[in-house]
Amino acid sequence: KNEQKDMLNYINIIQYSMSEGLIAVDLNNKISTINKAAASYLDLDRKKDIGKEFDDKIKNKSLKKIIKSILKKQRPFTKEIQIGKVKKMFFIVNGKMLKNQSSKPVGCLIVMTDVTRLKQLEAMRRVFVANVSHELKTPITSIGGYIETAQGDIPLETKNEFMEKALEQNFRLNSIIDDLLRLSRIETMQDEE
Repeated sequence: KNEQKDMLNYINIIQYSMSEGLIAVDLNNKISTINKAAASYLDLDRKKDIGKEFDDKIKNKSLKKIIKSILKKQRPFTKEIQIGKVKKMFFIVNGKMLKNQSSKPVGCLIVMTDVTRLKQLEAMRRVFVANVSHELKTPITSIGGYIETAQGDIPLETKNEFMEKALEQNFRLNSIIDDLLRLSRIETMQDEE
């Protein structure tokens, strides 16, 4: 009995310490376990909401659908959801059936992984790529325009002037590429740390 009690205490410590949200719902649609992270993400009270029907307590419609689907179809489910309208948070939700020692279903387990930071970084990367594309396109277009004009029937002095401008844009393009390579090296060094 002491070993079982120690094991349960240890399991409680683990779930309390997890940064992922953890919710267990039994076959009667009642919340049987909720850890600190899930309570925070879903604005639930860990003490008061255990034993209550999840449909009454969980406000997020997507999460409710996931739980209902797992309990009904008894198959694992993974989906990205958004919680909050003002302070948007994004989660990868993984759910699966919980079974006892004789493989009989007793409920479902939901694990919520916060991917908000990753989403923000993705958005920043998209903006960065769009800006870099624009920055690269400008000198390339200029170089093409200057060379095309220099190929026309214009005085030699003007041709040289346009070739000089094309060369300046080429230096600008090289400078942008050097900056990108430096940034890439810095990023690679940070990933290795």
